[in-house]
Parts: sequence; C-alpha cells; structure tokens
Amino acid sequence: MGGAAIVIGLQQLKGLLGITNFTTNTDIVSVLRTVWRSCHQQWSPHTFILGCSFLSFILIARFIVSKI
Repeated sequence: MGGAAIVIGLQQLKGLLGITNFTTNTDIVSVLRTVWRSCHQQWSPHTFILGCSFLSFILIARFIVSKI
C-alpha cells in the first residue's frame, strides 16, 4: 500500500510542475524517469506555487480538524 501511495504522489508532480509529456505507465521507474527528464524543461513557477499553496491548505485544514 505504501508503494502505491508513492507512485500516486509522484504522478501528482505532473500537475504540480505542469509537465506536458508524462508517462502512462504506473511503475515507479517510469514515473521517476519522466519527472527527471522533465526537470530540465521549462516549467511554470505559477503552477508550482498554486499547487503548493493548495497542498498546504489541505494539510493545515487536516491538522485543525484533528485538533477539534
């Protein structure tokens, strides 16, 4: 189950970094290879900032709800 969570998390980098040519395979090697190759391409910092801000919001909301 942990391996599936890692692959799903890595696949979310597609939207976070704005990667256009992403693999359709779901194994960790293909996903990591695609992310590594795409790091050298131009990516939008606005997409990264927006994705990180939503991720922060979700984590903060989860923390607040767990304290209630």
